Formats: sequence, structure tokens, C-alpha cells
Amino acid sequence: MLERLRSLWRNLRHRDAVDRDLDEEVRAVFDLLVDEKTKAGMSLEQARRAATIELGREHAIAQQVREARTGASIDAVLKDIRYGARMLRANPGFTFVIVLSLAAGIGANSAIFSIANAMLLRALPVPEPEHVYIARYESRLPVTQRMSYPFYENLRAGFPTPNGLAAMSRVSRMRLPSDGGETQSAAVQLVTGEFFGVLRVAPQAGRVLGPEDNRTMSGHPVTVISDAFWRRRFNASPDAVGRDITFNGAHFTIVGIAPPGFTGVWLESPVEAWIPVMMQHDVKYVQNFSAEDSDALKPWIPQDGLRWLDVVTRADRADGMEAAALNAVFRPLLLKRADEIDDAKERVLTLDRRIVLEPFGMGFSNLRTQFRAPLYALLGMVALLLLIACANTANLLLARASTRQREMAVRLSIGASRGRIIGQLLIESLLLGALAAAVGLAIAPLVSELLVRMTIGVDSGPLPFSVGIDARVVAFTIAITLLTSFLFGFAPAWRATDLSLASALKDSGRGTHRGARLSLSKVLVVGQVALSLFLAVGAGLFARSFTNLVSQPLGLEDQVLSVSISPSLGGYQQGELPALYERIVARVEAVPGVKSATVAMCGLMNGCRSNSDGVFISGYTSQPGEQVGFQVNGVGPNYFVTVGMTMAAGRNFAPQDIGGKNKIAIINEAMVRRYFKGRDPIGQHFGFDQPDEIEIIGVVRDAHVNSVREAAVPMVYFPFDANPPYIGTMQVRAAGDPVVAGAAIRRALQESEKRLPVDRVVTIASLAAATLRQERLIARLTTVVGLLALVLASLGLYGVMAYAVKQRTAELGVRFALGAPRGRVLWMVLRESMVLVVIGLAIGVPAVMAVGRLISPMLFEVKPTDPLVVSIAIGVLFVVGAWSGYLPALRASRVDPLTALRQE
Repeated sequence: MLERLRSLWRNLRHRDAVDRDLDEEVRAVFDLLVDEKTKAGMSLEQARRAATIELGREHAIAQQVREARTGASIDAVLKDIRYGARMLRANPGFTFVIVLSLAAGIGANSAIFSIANAMLLRALPVPEPEHVYIARYESRLPVTQRMSYPFYENLRAGFPTPNGLAAMSRVSRMRLPSDGGETQSAAVQLVTGEFFGVLRVAPQAGRVLGPEDNRTMSGHPVTVISDAFWRRRFNASPDAVGRDITFNGAHFTIVGIAPPGFTGVWLESPVEAWIPVMMQHDVKYVQNFSAEDSDALKPWIPQDGLRWLDVVTRADRADGMEAAALNAVFRPLLLKRADEIDDAKERVLTLDRRIVLEPFGMGFSNLRTQFRAPLYALLGMVALLLLIACANTANLLLARASTRQREMAVRLSIGASRGRIIGQLLIESLLLGALAAAVGLAIAPLVSELLVRMTIGVDSGPLPFSVGIDARVVAFTIAITLLTSFLFGFAPAWRATDLSLASALKDSGRGTHRGARLSLSKVLVVGQVALSLFLAVGAGLFARSFTNLVSQPLGLEDQVLSVSISPSLGGYQQGELPALYERIVARVEAVPGVKSATVAMCGLMNGCRSNSDGVFISGYTSQPGEQVGFQVNGVGPNYFVTVGMTMAAGRNFAPQDIGGKNKIAIINEAMVRRYFKGRDPIGQHFGFDQPDEIEIIGVVRDAHVNSVREAAVPMVYFPFDANPPYIGTMQVRAAGDPVVAGAAIRRALQESEKRLPVDRVVTIASLAAATLRQERLIARLTTVVGLLALVLASLGLYGVMAYAVKQRTAELGVRFALGAPRGRVLWMVLRESMVLVVIGLAIGVPAVMAVGRLISPMLFEVKPTDPLVVSIAIGVLFVVGAWSGYLPALRASRVDPLTALRQE
């Protein structure tokens, strides 16, 4: 084996010297045989002839030896690469056009795949991520998947390895100390001490949190920070461990720094600091929870009714002893709860619940869930674009092959095998594909980063996750390059070598088998038209869907501003909130250009969703297992007037209702349709413990409070009581330009309440547009892909018809010499091109109808077979095809018969 490697290295590294030695050796053997025969009495000429008959020609012998020696196949490939590179350099225009069209297809595929790789394929940067699981409830009833801390402790006590079960909160933005400038914050996650051990994450400095950090509420003010936060906040100082840092006014000591690359388990929310769950009340963490018989204003650690933690573990498989141990603890608790249920069917449904382990090796991601289907759709569309580019390239190579027929004929006539020539032509195709892949990989990171920024609304700064080029993206690009190079290279290579040697040498490269070669080109054009129709219809459907979303009424006032504030981050105590809310509302209403202002627990279209379930509604009988619930919001005075929501029935909240003792609520029309069919809701009651707890005093018209796309959900609005909660937003109605008023509002709040963080002031139009980022991005991308497909298809049709006209120049000259009208010739060529377009459309329309249902879930109020969109796409392709065929037809009609016949 070693000797073979040495021989391979010598043959490749010193190829010229080895070839010279071989030639000399063959010549010496030949000369010896000639000498023997001359000594036997032959003349020199007879001896040479006899030696040639016996051994063969010298160069043939040498070639046989070269093909048999070690590394001959590699040497042949290297020669083909050098020859192919020379041919491409000799035709720079041809090379540029092909590389550009292929680079567009390969680059688009690499860019979209790099996003899909980051969102759908990349695992957590921890050892053996495939063994990381998250505990979830499996139930026929709708249940929250989060767990309380007491329940987590019960699970941990019955787990085979108590330190093998970890719990964590969602990621929260927490205020950092400010030097008087703009408020700064950090992404913080609360975790149990087992978190880093379960994930097997070791610190690069200091220590990580451990089980000893779970013992006492408010007794573990320690934190582990991320590598990126350490570099940004502490300038990578080696003495950062041991320093103090403040989150939401609570002081912590840095005890460790996480390794580079580890930013938690949320794809789009990289964590900058981890703190013990025991510090929940100290940092005022009040988000992403479900409450039942509990008080969210008190510490959460001892409350079993507050479910706010996700539980993760490591296991060899999902149905192993870990899952059994969790259910051994859960089942007795479930039986105890079922004993309290009177309805037999609901009791059965309640008991039909268990804890299962789901793979968690890729972590959490809302983006992954939201963009999975759109990414698959985009991958399919850019794959079709690449197929169109391949068809275009194949047509160009077919046309080029006609000019090289004499070259191919000469090579075949002197003994080159057809397979050898096809291999050399495929190497040329691979070189073209490699050049295109290099260009595509160069632009893919820029395109993918731009797309992600457009998707998540990050205009500047680092992205929350990397979408750059990694080994998987490179492997994908290499794979599609090899595949496409074969797709567009094999048919032209086969056709180029499928010729009659005599005819090819006689015609001096003017082309044989024209009909077969042209028919293949036409088939490729028909395929391009069909694929282009598919992409054009897709672009039209997504564009119309986006237009429908943008044009639908929101049920809100256009002049509304949303002001994000954080009283909890500002250090305001619970007792200070009523007076604070009164002051800021009065101060904002005093700003010139402001009509009214109010406060609310949840803002409009900002992702704040506070849901309540387990509700009793008077006069409504729930079905067994049905989850009776709605979305709630606490609001201040003049809320509905300020945001532009109008009353449909009953009355609005009066000033005396705010902070009053009577429990009242206003519901929306969706709530009426869901729970009060055929009944007047005014005066009806509902409650959480009993059905007559809260009285309904009014019905407000539906509005899109969560997003533009999401239909109105059952909503209940409560007036703030005497002890209002911490809120997140103010809603302000401007009289004029809301953008101008927004700057004045920010200044007024900063001057009057210096402690109050004001994060952003945005218009309702901007918030609505932000909820449509996905739809806008898809509409734009599909439009670009559709336009590129039209351009490539038109170029393909133009190239084929131009080539056909050039090949038929003599025929056209004869027609004109015999008196054929030029208009008839023009129509003859144009008709031929339009036949290709019509055939492509005829194939494409049924395909669109059949495949359209795959994108139906992503469309809004438009069917995938929408007649208007399909008709417009057909019309555009027909016009583009007519224009692409008209130019060659016009050239054909201007052929000079004398010149054409003279060339023939």
C-alpha cells in the first residue's frame, strides 16, 4: 500500500519526467527489436514495419502504459480540468452568462438553506444534544405545558438521579444600571441549579450554578454570564468573575462565565445571564405563566398554582426509565385531582393524561414553528429556479456543441472513446458549476443575513443566531453543484458525441442531427415555461394574499401610538402605581397634538397575551373536556375611545368603575358568538370560582389586537381596581402626525418620570406592519424568484429560436429567392416559438392546480387556484414568450437571400 502511494505521488508530482522516461524506454525497446530484425537479414524499413506489427506504434504503447500506471485516472481528470479551463477562458462571454445564471440559482438555494439550517437543523451547542429531552403533558384536554416549582421538586425527588432534572423560565429583558443615558437591559433566564449539569455545559471561568443554589428564596444572588455579554459589558476583563451586577434593582455576584457559543436554549432569544429561580421575586419576574388559585404578586416558588417552568432532562430514549419515573410521581397527583371531578366523562379525560419526553436537542424557537412551512415553500421555489437555470445552461451548451462538432469528430476519428470525450465535457460543466457555486457561496451569507433581519425586525447589531456558512451548508452547495452540473451537462455532452464522422468532417462544424438537437432544446424551453408559470402563479398568490392582509380593517384608530413603559424596571412599588398611572396619563394628555391617553396591562399587537381558562359562564354548558376561556386585558380610563374601538352594545367603563368595588367587564363580539349564542350578554355573569362573580356591562366591536392575520379571539376587558398590576404600555391617540407626537411624548415622560424606562414609541401602523414581516418577506422573495424565472425563460426561448434561425439561414434564403413574403416568414418563426409557449402553459396549468393546495395554509382569503392570479400569470408569460420569439422572427424576416445562398 505504501509503495502504491509513493508511486502515485511520483507519477503525479513528476509527471513530465516520468513521461519522458517512459517515452525513452519504449523507444529503446522498439529500437532493440528493430536491431534484432536487421541482424536477421531484414532491411531497416522492413524491420521497423515488422516491429510495429509486433509491438504496435510507439505512442500507442506509451499511452497504454500511462493508462495502466498508478494515478492514471487522476492524471486524466487533471488534464481535462486544464483543458476545460482553457476552453472557458477562450469564451469569456459564454462563461459569464452561464456562471451568472447558475450563481443566481445556486446562491438562492444556499441562502435559503443556510436559514433553514440555522432554524430547523442546527442542534444546541452541548455534548450529545440528541439525548436532551423536555417534559411535556400528553392529554386530550388542552393543558398548559409549564409546571410549578413545587411540582418540579416532587418530580425531582422521585427521579432516578435527582440532579438529572432541571427547570427553567422563559427569557426576560431585565434592566441594568444606567449612567444617566438610555436605559440598558440584558436577556436573563431563571434556572435551577441542575440546568448546566443536565446540559453538560462547563464554564470557561469560575463556576456554573449548582444544586446548592436552590435552597433558600432570595438567598442566592449569584449569576453566570454569557461569553458575548462578558465581552460587551466587561470588555472581556479577566477579573469579571467576582464583580457585582444589578438586574431589575437586585444585586448579584458574577460567579462564572459560560463557554463561547452557548447562549441558552432559545434560538431567537440568546441569554446573556442566568440566575437561580430562587431569585424570582427579587428581580420581579412576572411573565409567561398560568395561574390557578394563586397570587402572582407574591413569591412564586412556594405556589403550586403558578405554572411557569419548563423541565428538561437527559435520557437514552423517550420511553425509558426517566419517563416512567416522572409518571410514577405524576399519576397519584392526577388521581387525587380526578376524585374532585363530578362529571364522569371529564374525569376519564382528566385521567387520560401523562408526562412524555419530547426531543429537545434543538431547543426552543417560535421562529422555527412560524417559518417551517414558508421555508419549505421557499426552498421548493428556489429549487425550481435552479432547474430553470439548468435548462437555460443546457440550451447554451447544446448550441455551443454545434460549433465543436468538427473537433469532436477529429478526436473520435483518431481513437478517443466516446466515454472519454463525454467525461471531458462533463468536467467542463463541473467547472462552470464550481465557478457558479463559488459566486453563490460568496453572496449567500449576505442574502441570508438580510432575510433574517427583515424577518425578525433587527436593523442593526448582531443577529440572535448565526446564519453563516458552515460545513452543512458547504456540503449542501457541493451536492447541488454536482447534481446540477450533471443535469445541464450530460445531455449536451451525449448529443455532442452522437454524430456521423464523415458528415461532421465534411460540414466543417456546421452541425449534424439538427432536428434531434433542436427538439431537445425545445423540450427544455417547454419545461422552462411550465416551471416559470408555477413560480409566477406562486408569486401572484403570495402578493395577493399580502395585499388582502394589508387592506383589511383592523377595527382600531390609525392615529394611535403605543408607548412601551416598564414601571417594575423603574423600581416603582405596588402602592405607587395608581398615582403613577394618573400622573403619566395627565402629562401625556397635556402634550400638544395628543387627543387622549390611557394605560393597559397588554398593548396592541406586541405579543402580550394573558389568557384565563377554567371559567364558569352563566347560561353556558360546557362539553366534557372543553376548555372554557378567553384572552383578558386590564385597561385604564378612556381605553376604547383612545384606541378607536367602538361599543356595539351596553355601556363603556365610567370613571367611577376604575378602582371600584363592583366586579364588571366588557366583552367583544367574538366572545358573544362563542358563549352567548341567541342570548343578550348585557347583564349576564361569569366567574373563575362561581358563575355570578363578574357582570358584563357592555360589548365592544371586534378588533385585531394580536396581529393583522389572526382573527378576533374572545376578549374580556376589566377596569383597573384600586391595586392595579404592573403594566407594559400606554396607548395614545394623536390629533395630527403620530410620529411627531411620539417624540414629544417621549420627552415629556422622561422629564416628568426620570425613573420610568420608556423603551419605544411606535405607531399602530408600525406594529401592524411588524406582525406581517413573514407575509411581506415571502411576497417579496417569491416576486423576485418569479421575475428571475421569467427572465431566464425568455432568454432560453430567445436563444433557442435565434439558434434555429441561424441554422435555417440557407433555407430562409431559398424561400425568399422563390418569392416568399417576409411577413409569412416572420409569422412562421413566431408561430414556432408561440407553440412552445402554449405547450409549456398547457403543462404548467394542471401542475399549478394540483400543487397549489400545498401552499393554501399560507394564503389569506385567496384560493391557490384563484382565476385572476392564474390568468395574469398566463398572460404575462404569453407576452414575454411572444416578445422573446418576435426578435428572432424579425431577424429571420430580414435575411438577405444572396448572402444566405453564398454562405451555403
